[in-house]
Amino acid sequence: MTSFKDLLSSYNIIPTHTALADAFYCYIQTLGTASYQRYVQKCAKDQYVDNLIQYQSERRMQEVDDNYENDEDNNNGNEENASPSCVEFNEDEIKRRLKKISQSSNMSKTARLIINNIDRIKLKPNDLISDGILEINYIKQNNRPLYEIIKKNGCLKDFALPQLDDSVGLTYKEVEFVRNNILYGSSAIPEEKFENHIFYNSLITFLSQLKGVWRSQAYKEESETINEKSYSHQIVKPFMDFINHNVENIETRYDGHRSVTTQNRNAGNDGPIRYPDVFSYKENKLYSFIYKYLFGEISNGPFAKDDIKHIIDDKIRLGKFSKDNLNSLKFFIESFDDLKELEGYLYSFSNTMLHFYRKKMDVYYMDYAIEPFFRLCLIKSVDLPLTMSTNEPETVDEVIRTLNILISINKSVKKNTRTIDLINNIIVGKTRGDRTPERRNVSLTNSTHHYFLDIDDCEVL
Repeated sequence: MTSFKDLLSSYNIIPTHTALADAFYCYIQTLGTASYQRYVQKCAKDQYVDNLIQYQSERRMQEVDDNYENDEDNNNGNEENASPSCVEFNEDEIKRRLKKISQSSNMSKTARLIINNIDRIKLKPNDLISDGILEINYIKQNNRPLYEIIKKNGCLKDFALPQLDDSVGLTYKEVEFVRNNILYGSSAIPEEKFENHIFYNSLITFLSQLKGVWRSQAYKEESETINEKSYSHQIVKPFMDFINHNVENIETRYDGHRSVTTQNRNAGNDGPIRYPDVFSYKENKLYSFIYKYLFGEISNGPFAKDDIKHIIDDKIRLGKFSKDNLNSLKFFIESFDDLKELEGYLYSFSNTMLHFYRKKMDVYYMDYAIEPFFRLCLIKSVDLPLTMSTNEPETVDEVIRTLNILISINKSVKKNTRTIDLINNIIVGKTRGDRTPERRNVSLTNSTHHYFLDIDDCEVL
């Protein structure tokens, strides 16, 4: 085994505690599990590096892959190669465990109906239902017999979420501000309260970035050279920033930050390694817990040749990231044994997901409304104002419609971040119990880890 002294020399770093931990972390990633454990013990004992295991855990949560494209190349463009624990998909086993869960008494009519009729459909490795995710349009297109059963039994209503709140949006003054900014290049901020000035500054920033895109020759020509990473910085980032405006103490990660909740799938640390294109979160540093509330996936550039498979795969990825996040929140809440009041927050919390493809943005919500399944709902499909039309007033109207939708999403984001703050306030000073979720009856597939727990743990799929 390489000595720690030689390891430090190879990195040419000063042997401070932080430097030791950095070098240690870089090296142990190349080792197998057994070697890793031996190296942790050796370093902790002989090199007097404090809290190496804790450091490794925290560093994983903060790790950013600065060269995502190289990472994709190393995995041959297939993230499955980064996951050592995937095995062959087993449809019969998934159905068997679903049927076992159906014995639970506290299950909705819709969930029981789906489980009781699961043999009427053929599950596939990338099937959303195989992951415990219910999205009615996906069921209608891919599992038609099941859709007809749901419809016949009057359960379609359980898949309908309220639409985006139309009562929020730009005021008359704000509409005029946007119109003048686009048509005449600038406009004065009206006399408003200080908090409104913050909103106007967000508007100015968003419009400036959007107009920069309109001036781009590549966008004017609708060029296929605009790739996914460029699109992420030019369009997706301004949209994410505006959606998150006036939301405090949050972070947003782009371009291949590893999803810790997915890696911790099944209440362990051996889940698949996956990289969301973008996500926003709040962190509870006291308990080293990450609350993710907003995910985004980008399927090629806006003018790339259509790749239907990529678009569908990214929609499925969004669902899986969101499901893993809700499970992570569930396990965290349940770790506080004496705080049953926290469980209500699980059902009032929903993830927001944005799917950018072609010249569109689809808005999804996911929640726990059809327990033990995860409900995924398409809320809105938005045509993005990527180019300035020759009819300028028409472009202005399109931008105003888009901004009203983003303001509605912002309202939902604020609701969820307030829920996060309420949870954090309740658990201050509380001790977490030793309720590590049992990893029983875990079924793995060649595309993901599916888990359907025993009847006593039937809340989780």
